[in-house]
Amino acid sequence: MDFLKEDRLRECAALKALKSKANSVKETILNRVRRHIREFLRWPKFDAFIAVAVLCNSVTVGLEASYSVDHPHATASPLGWEIIGHAFNALFLAEVLMRLVAYGSLFFCGEAKAWNMFDFVVVLGSLVEVFFSLATGGSSNTNLDQLRIIRVFRILRILRILRITRIIRLLTSLRLLFIQIVGTLHSVFWAIVLLFIILYTFGMIFAQIVSEYLTFEDTSERKHTLTLKEYWGSVPRSMYTLYKVVTNGVDWEDVAYPLAAIHWGWVVLFNFFLTFTLFAVLNVVVGVFCQSAIQSANADYENSIRQKLTEKTKFLRQIRILFLDIDVSMEGTITYHEFQKHLDDERVGAYFEALGLDPTDAWDLFKLLDTDSDASNGAIDCEEFVEGCLRLRGPAKAIDIAKLSYENTVTRSQLQGALSLIEGSINEVADHILLRDLESD
Repeated sequence: MDFLKEDRLRECAALKALKSKANSVKETILNRVRRHIREFLRWPKFDAFIAVAVLCNSVTVGLEASYSVDHPHATASPLGWEIIGHAFNALFLAEVLMRLVAYGSLFFCGEAKAWNMFDFVVVLGSLVEVFFSLATGGSSNTNLDQLRIIRVFRILRILRILRITRIIRLLTSLRLLFIQIVGTLHSVFWAIVLLFIILYTFGMIFAQIVSEYLTFEDTSERKHTLTLKEYWGSVPRSMYTLYKVVTNGVDWEDVAYPLAAIHWGWVVLFNFFLTFTLFAVLNVVVGVFCQSAIQSANADYENSIRQKLTEKTKFLRQIRILFLDIDVSMEGTITYHEFQKHLDDERVGAYFEALGLDPTDAWDLFKLLDTDSDASNGAIDCEEFVEGCLRLRGPAKAIDIAKLSYENTVTRSQLQGALSLIEGSINEVADHILLRDLESD
């Protein structure tokens, strides 16, 4: 019996091991598939293909909308457009499913969750549209319920127009503009509040003086009475008039001239409002908008990475061109004499100065660029030159200072150990000499 129990336990352990191994194999295959799908989704040509597909789909949606306007009693679109629409729906559904498989829960809670949720909602709306399209059946004999379904179906078609906004995410320039616009919304709100306060203050002043003038003065025979009532008859009208004046919606002379009939001082106050709003308030608001837009663009993670990569690529191209200019012998290496000779060139010297390097000490600069001086026989190849310029580019960073401090600490501890050994050796030698002198005496 004990032997049977042991055999069963061994079989259970073997089965558990096989199951765990099978699960690990499945997880490995799934992770491999996810990795390949991520690489495919990050492929720039795939983004370009999706962008073209979105544009083409937007064109077909516009053509269908035009057909619906020209044929208001049509219950369905032409069959060709229906097939094209279903093809686009299948394509975008496949893309969303690929993203769901590739990113899993990160699809809804990752860095791009807003765009992913937007894509998901648009695709879901397209599926609902297909459902209603199949529910109508395209028949001409429709009852009241089917007519309601058709109306809902036409309303859902509007959601497909929102798909064109995906171009913002796929194209870098549009995406950057969108991020900058969103980043300025906070400033827009407070700018509107400030403008409302200014318009309310001056609008209340002008409405009050016009109201008193129309109440206590005999204005029945004056020609500006109707104009004053039209533009300044109440506080909301006065605010709206001032807003139109600021935004060039009305000629300011048409609204200021009736105020002269009351007193010329109110025209002066009106001109002060224009000067203060146009030259002070609006210019400050524009400056704040520009600053907010720049900060939003710099804070964007993808844009920062793309900008850094672009700058690095441009820098490497310039460095390689500079190396070819210095390498007159066309041997693929730069010797110290070639390097020193070309430092006399104003362009080369200015370029090294732009890197924050002093080109006057050619030897020190050459040794800093020569990372493997023992193997290169006093010459710098292209890779060494590029890596050295990248390493010496710009001011010292915090990691450079920390690395230097760490190396100094290690060197100091090694020197202290070496000094301790030397001091011990000297003491041993001194003791040995002292013993020898004592023995000789």
